[in-house]
Formats: sequence, structure tokens, C-alpha cells
Amino acid sequence: RLIKSNPGNIKIFFDIAEEHYLYANSIKLFSNKNGALIFNIESYGMEKTVDEFFGESEIYRNQMNVNIFTDNIIDDIIHLSYQGCHDGKYCYPLITKKIQINSLKIL
Repeated sequence: RLIKSNPGNIKIFFDIAEEHYLYANSIKLFSNKNGALIFNIESYGMEKTVDEFFGESEIYRNQMNVNIFTDNIIDDIIHLSYQGCHDGKYCYPLITKKIQINSLKIL
């Protein structure tokens, strides 16, 4: 879910399924026109784990919010990448979503 929380800021809400997690270091944001974007993450479910795929990693569980600072981004497309796993079973390939800034639509 996407919302424009205030001018110059977009918030993306992730509801992470039970027994799943996202890797903190896999979250990347960039725009077509401005390159890498400044963002921060809010989460009450950050922890460390050791898994067979990536070793020791910081992960997010339950819910995570990404705050993107968009002061200099007008009429652009944001690329959001992330990767996660199901506990002890399998990992998903890297996922990249495109977000149109003007309409806040996922393309």
C-alpha cells in the first residue's frame, strides 16, 4: 500500500506474511532521473537471523514501512527492490516494483 504522507514524502507499507521475512540489505530504491534515493525504514520486527542462503543477516518481520523522500522527484518512476525468504524453506528471487510518482501506482 502506498500513501503520500506529506509533501516530499511517500510511505510504502509492507505486511509481511507469517513465517516470512525480508532482508534489510536487499531493499534498494532509485529513480529513472535521480539515481539512488534517500529513504528510511520503520519496523517493529527487525531481528538478526542466520540462514543457509545468506548467512547472518538483519531481517524484517511482520510489518515494515519504507519512507521515501521525494522533494526532487516529480513525474518520475521509482524502482523498489527487495528479497525475502520463508523460514527454513526457500528464498524468493529479487523482486523489483516500479512506482509512478504522480499517480502513486505500482506499474
